[in-house]
Amino acid sequence: MLEYECDVYFNSELDDLYLLQFPTKPDPFQLDNFPKHGRLKPDHFQIELDLDLNTRGAYYDMDKAAELKMGLDSESHNDIVDKIKYNSFKVPMNSRYLIGIKNEDGLHLTQLKNIIQMRPYLDYIDQKAEKEKELKNSNDKEEDAKAIQMSFELEDLESTRKASAAKLRRAMEDEPWIPLQVHLPNSDLSEQMKNSLTFMDLEDNSNALDQTPAQYLDKICSMGVQ
Repeated sequence: MLEYECDVYFNSELDDLYLLQFPTKPDPFQLDNFPKHGRLKPDHFQIELDLDLNTRGAYYDMDKAAELKMGLDSESHNDIVDKIKYNSFKVPMNSRYLIGIKNEDGLHLTQLKNIIQMRPYLDYIDQKAEKEKELKNSNDKEEDAKAIQMSFELEDLESTRKASAAKLRRAMEDEPWIPLQVHLPNSDLSEQMKNSLTFMDLEDNSNALDQTPAQYLDKICSMGVQ
């Protein structure tokens, strides 16, 4: 049995560290296909990232991209769909997670505030279908008479839940997007953030000398608890 002993440091330099996962993207990002633009809704912590598509690739269908352009936002000046939008989904935090970096000083642990999964958001397909529906309705000169049936139900817990969810959804939609600046992994700011993960708070970690291993482990496990 191989045993290894090293110093363990709790890093409190970063208190808003998020992990972004891309479960539908098996290959890691390269510098030439890294997301270029992003947006944030801070109140509801929604993130959107734009990933450019290789429009000259062998698997890119130019005709289909031109057909789907109807679903692009009105402010878009593109004639084709040339990017994929990734939208954020929070992962339930059933436990507390840490990110660790091992170097010559020891193991440096930093708490993750949350884990976010980024998944493709093909909203332009829904927008295209909606625009086609509106166009069809505007061209209809006659409307068939339709019977209107009204029913009344007592409000129950299910209707209350749906109303609450609808209110939250409206609030999320009404919150304006704030542009994000995406920094590549080799940028100066990215390097600065990486170095922060191994920041050594000597005063905070020196207190560990007065604690038993069990007490120090309890401290690490209770990080983020208010």
